[in-house]
Amino acid sequence: MIEASLSNVLALPIFFGLIGFVEPCSIGSTLVVVKQIEGQPVGVKIAQTAMFAATRAVFIGLLGMLAAALGSAFLGLQKAAWLFLGVVYVALGVLYLSGKAGMLTRSFGPGLARLRTLQGSVA
Repeated sequence: MIEASLSNVLALPIFFGLIGFVEPCSIGSTLVVVKQIEGQPVGVKIAQTAMFAATRAVFIGLLGMLAAALGSAFLGLQKAAWLFLGVVYVALGVLYLSGKAGMLTRSFGPGLARLRTLQGSVA
């Protein structure tokens, strides 16, 4: 398991939160802030930009920490799902290699052969 060091708990989420400034989702909010501070004195612009950057870094960092905590809470379920899917894949491989995979190729629901006589764009 990954050790909870200062860089893993604080620095990495803040770093990736700062990188979030270049993602398309945050460009809109950044443009709103730029428009809001337009025409202000240079000192106010720097202070507002620093406050915006710090607030986004903390918020996105906290969201990252929450995602990591939720992910680690469901680690047991995730491992069980990996094991289950692995067994299913092995079973499918055994069926295929033994030549009995034909029973898995049955069709369900309406087939295309039934729909070719219907007229209209929906069909």
